[in-house]
Amino acid sequence: MTISDYLDKQNIAPKAFATRLGKSASWVGKVMRGARHPSRLMMGVIERVTGGAVPFEAWRPTDDQIDTYLSEISPNRPLEMGPDHAPASQAGERAA
Repeated sequence: MTISDYLDKQNIAPKAFATRLGKSASWVGKVMRGARHPSRLMMGVIERVTGGAVPFEAWRPTDDQIDTYLSEISPNRPLEMGPDHAPASQAGERAA
């Protein structure tokens, strides 16, 4: 569930939610629009304040988003990763 969904479902104004988080209404608005990404600490705070309705994991990008990003930054880089997060083509070299 997103913050927007949670606020709509609970009938909570963004300003009131911001107060619960110790943040400004502007900050909450930016997070809701995707213009700002909360820190890991704030992800945990949001999870706790929402009773788990907006879980920490909700901020994790999808595999498709990760693949798209990786293909944009280096089209020739293999997307499959081997041990220790080395590209699969180098995994054997690292283990040796």
